[in-house]
Amino acid sequence: MRAVVANGPGYGQNGYHIEDDVRVPDVGPGELLIAVRATGLCGSDAKMLNGSDFYWDEKNGRCKRGVIPGHEFVGEVVKVGREGKASVGDLITVESGLACRACWFCLAGNLHKCDSLRLYGQGVNGSMAVYMLVHKESPIHKFPAGVSVVDAVAAEPLSISIHAMDRGEINGGDTVVISGCGAVGIGIIAAIRYFIRGDVKIIGIDFLKHKLNAAMHAGADYVVDLSTEDADVFIKSKTEGRGADCYFECSGHPGSVKNGLEFLRKMGRFIHCGLWDGGCCGDANWNLISGFKELDVVGTSLGGPIAGRAWPRAVEMISASRDLVPFLDSFVTHRFPLEQFELAHNILKNGALTGACRAIKMVLDPGLDRNTIVVSPGATIPLELIVGDLKIVQAEKPIPLLQQLQSHVQEMKGALSGKVVWVTGSSRGIGRSIGARLASEGARVVFHGTRMSSPSTFDDTTEDTQKVDTLEELASLYKGCGYVIGDLTNEKIVNKCVESIHGDMGRIDVLVCCAGGNIGIGGSSGERNAVGGMPVSDDGVRIPLEDATKVMDNNFLTTLTCCKRVSQEMMVRRQGRIVMIGSVAGCIARPKGVMYAVSKAAVHHYCKCLAMQLREFDISVNCIAPGMTVTSRFVRNLGDQFDPEARKKENVLKRYGEAVDTANAVSVLCSADTSFWTGQIVRVDGGATL
Repeated sequence: MRAVVANGPGYGQNGYHIEDDVRVPDVGPGELLIAVRATGLCGSDAKMLNGSDFYWDEKNGRCKRGVIPGHEFVGEVVKVGREGKASVGDLITVESGLACRACWFCLAGNLHKCDSLRLYGQGVNGSMAVYMLVHKESPIHKFPAGVSVVDAVAAEPLSISIHAMDRGEINGGDTVVISGCGAVGIGIIAAIRYFIRGDVKIIGIDFLKHKLNAAMHAGADYVVDLSTEDADVFIKSKTEGRGADCYFECSGHPGSVKNGLEFLRKMGRFIHCGLWDGGCCGDANWNLISGFKELDVVGTSLGGPIAGRAWPRAVEMISASRDLVPFLDSFVTHRFPLEQFELAHNILKNGALTGACRAIKMVLDPGLDRNTIVVSPGATIPLELIVGDLKIVQAEKPIPLLQQLQSHVQEMKGALSGKVVWVTGSSRGIGRSIGARLASEGARVVFHGTRMSSPSTFDDTTEDTQKVDTLEELASLYKGCGYVIGDLTNEKIVNKCVESIHGDMGRIDVLVCCAGGNIGIGGSSGERNAVGGMPVSDDGVRIPLEDATKVMDNNFLTTLTCCKRVSQEMMVRRQGRIVMIGSVAGCIARPKGVMYAVSKAAVHHYCKCLAMQLREFDISVNCIAPGMTVTSRFVRNLGDQFDPEARKKENVLKRYGEAVDTANAVSVLCSADTSFWTGQIVRVDGGATL
């Protein structure tokens, strides 16, 4: 089989080189043979290649000459020894440490600190090969069906991140700084968002913009570009001058240690994750640890105790809905064949090249053609590195990356430029006007209707809209916008709509719930439906239960299903806005149109309840309650009973409301000026209910 062999640091026969005739391992009792599907490249691989004494010291170094490198991997089981712990075809990952299970540390339960610890890829053969032997004492973890190899390879670094998070003892209300937003750093951010409840503010700091980008995607509240900004000033500005509660050093740079001691508050907690060559950091003010600040300084390594809690939780995160672990979208950026291991390592060990390639996690994939490199959108390989017949192709299944660095102030302030806004019920009327208004402010609006031809039912031509026949045509009027179709009373259809938006747009920043309406009686058939004829003028005694159910479904259930689905991803990213469209009918008692009033009142109260639930996640939830609003459908449905002059007398401003009035109110609720508003019912009725 083909394999990378390390006879020592550097390249060549005495260092790292590839061999084509390495023997496929035999499988003994309790052992497994896996076909390696992907091997992640780690910072420790770069240090091994560069000759760090930590790995190659003749007396105490971790590495054995002639070893096959690679310790973070995923593979498919192809052969099982007697009493093996897996089945052929299982996709598995394996904890990287092999312990003696007899020394003092092992007997104390800390197998990862074993006196005779061996690691795959260092002390025993690892995964930079076509096949790999899994020893019987290794804890293995199986992935459920449907988990991709590209996601699964994140397990080892994510276990390190989870163990580091545990060592940080983070509490709700803490401000946490992540220094170094590579694989481990963004994994810590993602783990905090997934496992820790409460309002934890996360600040990511780095010199490389693409890593700051990834930190935002993982769930950081703020990021600081160290090449242009003063991190100390920024951190103090977010903590009333105290400093951070917890600081994770993930960069492996001595300067980050010095900064961390200064960025922390008194009695803060410093978690040291990174490794660097050269030992002690002499520039750091060590007096800050004791006399000045009384800091807790904590070390962390590997994924914690072997067969401990970190690895199973890493597999849980990877197997969860992508909405809950968005960092996986931007985790694996490059896939190299084994034959290009030298190019991959050269990028890994050179910070300038890492930045130029916009790399987060690079992997070796034995299944790739020897001259093919696969990159995710947003990542690249500089032209000067492409030699011979080397081909660069985009990932078959795009892995969304944020295309540009966002401001480190992530509260939704200022214009909506670039924000993804889903406006339900936006094929016509008020919803369409809202979509048009937000699109004019630069938002990437996703329009919605129950069918492709939704807009064709009525001519909603106004000064800000024009006649269109399909949702596709409607969305094409506005740059960067899209559409989804479906009945939002059905949760499965809601899920499909959200998945479609994620595929096209990557996320949802703002949800506007406008889908709804009364049922009507009319048309040639007298059929009760949601789009034509006189609105049902029901009362509280004689309304048919079927009508009551339809009205509640149209107005409240559509809002509930969409908010349930979209708020989950907003909670992970700890940002977002939800605007519901209610009605003044839900604010006042009325003898007719009872179910419409009740359904809108339900929307109002749900707004307040959801606002209380989501306030700790910095998600605002508000509701607009429009008064009588003239739309094409409104006029058509009322027919001869439409009397514009009579209705004006009920309104302080002496006019009907227009769809644009509600759209303007929604725009205000998405602006910086209302960032402190949540749980509010805003009446837009011209004073009709004063």
